Amino acid sequence: PNDVFILDSVNFGGMNGRFDPSQDHWYLDKIKEIFWDQLVPKQEFLEKLDAVLPKKYAVIHVRDWEYNDSLDSIIKINDFDRTKFLTSPKISLQSLTEKIDEVDDTFEVFVVSYKNETVELVKGCSDRVKSFPILDDRSFAQDFLEFLFLSKADIIIGSRYSTFSHTAAILSRSCKEYSLFD
Repeated sequence: PNDVFILDSVNFGGMNGRFDPSQDHWYLDKIKEIFWDQLVPKQEFLEKLDAVLPKKYAVIHVRDWEYNDSLDSIIKINDFDRTKFLTSPKISLQSLTEKIDEVDDTFEVFVVSYKNETVELVKGCSDRVKSFPILDDRSFAQDFLEFLFLSKADIIIGSRYSTFSHTAAILSRSCKEYSLFD
């Protein structure tokens, strides 16, 4: 029961930002142990991922709110259209470009997002940015592969309100740097 509680609590919006994934903490260590040693992702996913894993890489995850139907769980605001605009990746390009420029040239840089348009938008920030390949035609499987790809990255650059990137950073045993863009 305690393990289930720990894993469930990682996925709360309120968990985002509660722990710095780059710091040692018993809670984070327990979560990593459960995910990698006790639950263990299926071999088919690990093999697909191993086939494309670069040696050193950074991943940008863009939480594209324009794709989703509601922000009510994280932001209390009456004007939904205004909120979608304020959290749109289109107004984050300056911040993203600065984050990409901070990544050492020896790292490959990838972007993942719900929408292909957003991926293309971020790729336009720098000629260094590549998109993560489609490895599975099942959307749930592709999403999980992207999550594993994030969790194995050396550097994770996430959207401020993204539990997807934050959880990947928490579960990571290889992430040395985790940062957010606005």
